[in-house]
Amino acid sequence: MKKLIFHIGMHKTGTTAIQKFCSDHREFLMEAGYYYPEISRPIIRSISYGHHLIPWFFKNHPVPPKYWREFADDKPGMLRALHKELSEAKQPNIIISSEEFDTLKPQQIEALVQEFSDYEIHAVIYLRRKDELVQALYQTEVVYSDQSATIHEYLEKRLERWNYATIIQNWQAAIRPDNFHVRIYHPSLFEGGDVLRDFFALLEIDVDEGLYGAAKDGVNASVPYQYAAVIAMLRRMDAPKDMTDLVKQIAYSVRARGVKSIPLLGYGKRSKLAESGAKEIHDTIPGLPYDLHELWTVTDDPELRLPKQQRFSALYSVLKDMKEAVKEQPS
Repeated sequence: MKKLIFHIGMHKTGTTAIQKFCSDHREFLMEAGYYYPEISRPIIRSISYGHHLIPWFFKNHPVPPKYWREFADDKPGMLRALHKELSEAKQPNIIISSEEFDTLKPQQIEALVQEFSDYEIHAVIYLRRKDELVQALYQTEVVYSDQSATIHEYLEKRLERWNYATIIQNWQAAIRPDNFHVRIYHPSLFEGGDVLRDFFALLEIDVDEGLYGAAKDGVNASVPYQYAAVIAMLRRMDAPKDMTDLVKQIAYSVRARGVKSIPLLGYGKRSKLAESGAKEIHDTIPGLPYDLHELWTVTDDPELRLPKQQRFSALYSVLKDMKEAVKEQPS
């Protein structure tokens, strides 16, 4: 029986970096006994590294037909083609990766596991300090979609989705608990110092250092959070699209210059989120060799603190960066 490893995220835990490495180095993985399928990866290049069509199929996610390649009018045909591809692979191990798996509900997970019941199923998930996860996801949805809510509105609407205990229990109920591997997204716990090396160490794949090359845990990196807050505010004001596009351009520029994110949530809220995530994991997986309450302690950096007038402080920070960007333009 072949082993099938589902890498299920979560979002904003280096998933794109892992997917890009697997996509770029399929030949190496095949020689190591691991197969990374082509079918079920969307046609849009920015997300073409992961197998997102599989979770989208099981949750009937409304994405444009162009994402489905030749399967837009026959989505079950995607699964049939995938099964054929996997059956023809000579490797005993298969890696399927998508952060969208972390959004599946219990019945959808059960349907997924049933679909691949001919395989020995394992799952790997990386869990990040919850306040960092929320803010990183918020900036992604603002910058790369049409999200316009405030960070507090966004958090209130989606908080239950990020209950780590529920995610772990849902997957452990569907596959053998011993086959569900929880990794903590934190540099001090990474084998080899980063998430890429940690992932392949977990799978016992010996990767030559030269292969890592330019691959970094920075693919799909976040822009400074304050830019997301300003873009969302402009949308709520019905500002012209070219105005939000300008702020995005500046955001990409300052990200490259290493400008730090200003937390969009206050110290108390961040601490509460971090503490709740740690408790959910410890309550669900007793006997961990580390204390997440300690590891995920939130520090209050006065230099990165937003005062009560959050939106105006974020706007001021962005306008300062824009002023500097203008000064750097050749006259």
